[in-house]
Amino acid sequence: MTIGTATTAVLTDIANAIRQQNGTSAPISPLDMPAAIRALDGRKEGEPATLEPPEIESGHMSSAVFDKIADAIREQNGLDVEYRPDEMADAILALTWRPWAIYTEQGGILEILYPEKAQQPLVNDGQQVFEIDPNTPLVRDTDQPWVSVRNNVKKVIIDRRFRDSGVTNTAQWCAYMSALEEVHGIDNLINVKLTNLMFGYCMKLDSVYADEEFHPTFENAYNMFYECYALVGGSDCVVNKVSLGQSTQLYTGEGGIFTLVGHDRRQWAYFYGYEGGQLVVSSREEPEQTEGLTERGRFCVQADYRYESQAFGRMARLDTTEVIIKDDMAGKFALMNLNLWFKDMPITSITGMRYLENVHNLYQCFSGCGALTELDLTGFDPKRLEDVDRAFYSCKLLKTIYADESWKLPAAGVSGSSCFYGCSALVGGNGTAFSASRVSYSYLRIDRDGEPGFLTAK
Repeated sequence: MTIGTATTAVLTDIANAIRQQNGTSAPISPLDMPAAIRALDGRKEGEPATLEPPEIESGHMSSAVFDKIADAIREQNGLDVEYRPDEMADAILALTWRPWAIYTEQGGILEILYPEKAQQPLVNDGQQVFEIDPNTPLVRDTDQPWVSVRNNVKKVIIDRRFRDSGVTNTAQWCAYMSALEEVHGIDNLINVKLTNLMFGYCMKLDSVYADEEFHPTFENAYNMFYECYALVGGSDCVVNKVSLGQSTQLYTGEGGIFTLVGHDRRQWAYFYGYEGGQLVVSSREEPEQTEGLTERGRFCVQADYRYESQAFGRMARLDTTEVIIKDDMAGKFALMNLNLWFKDMPITSITGMRYLENVHNLYQCFSGCGALTELDLTGFDPKRLEDVDRAFYSCKLLKTIYADESWKLPAAGVSGSSCFYGCSALVGGNGTAFSASRVSYSYLRIDRDGEPGFLTAK
């Protein structure tokens, strides 16, 4: 440690640079300068003051003071640079904070954050860092800084520090992330104004979490979750209405598609698609068989899938000819909705319907299954059914539906005026044949003398 002469002008310049960065007007002593530099985080608390040097032009000061100031600057900017006292003010003014994204290959996690220091975040092996320009909105989705890894991203985390980033436009940031399933920290967009198409075309995205209640007032959220067919809110399992542009569902709570952490009422089942057109539905998070597996995913069993939403993946829907519902589905769920489950799938065989319990809705469940000729509903309990509208709509080859002799719909509360519309080949067990006047839910019963129906007792 040496004692030398320090000019008050240099020290004043350093103090003014600190005040310029933190937005304060208070005097700062040389001994407090290192801590003040380390505390800089890019946020200005108010109007910075520029003070004039005192009348005393110079004085004696330990060199250790300047060494500590230089150390603090290097901690902020991450540079291995030696600073003379007269260079320190410019180095402090050059400190800039900008948001970054860290991609972790293991788990496919993209974390969007605003750093505590003015340097690039340190990362480990298997991680990549992407710089975000807060002042330049994306012109197109391919301008995403992380476009090279976007198809591998399964989870996006928006860090709480992002609130201080100054970013107001996140349009298209996560669009077309084909593997994205979860978003965490959506409430940290509280200071963002423009979010149009931010998560557009993320067709596997089913969960958007908030750490606190969130009812944003975005200026433009047009199609923020466009074609996010799988997205379901955690409060009452409401499905994303992708047909809307400026969504009215962007909030936590009843009717919202965001899920408040700790208030998630959803229950999940899983589907596994295999080569050859087989689709397995199970409560198991991992498949029993992996050979030939082509697609996998999960779906909310309580969700009222409508508005072109769907329980199963798009490829599974196009290719499936055989559906196997596993016995592990039994006894797991207090409420199930089968809306649109098999709609327009080229299915020829469905087994295991008996393992689906507490089913409330069959809206368009088998609608458009034009290759299905026979369906076995024995063991399936209909006592909770409410909406069966278009359940078998346009099943043109469906001839026989088997059910238990005791099959009986609820006495009240059932709807479905077009339950059997277009089922031209359908015949009940007692010979009741389809006609254009026999399409309502009232024919969803065992065909008996004096009680015509389209079900066959087995």
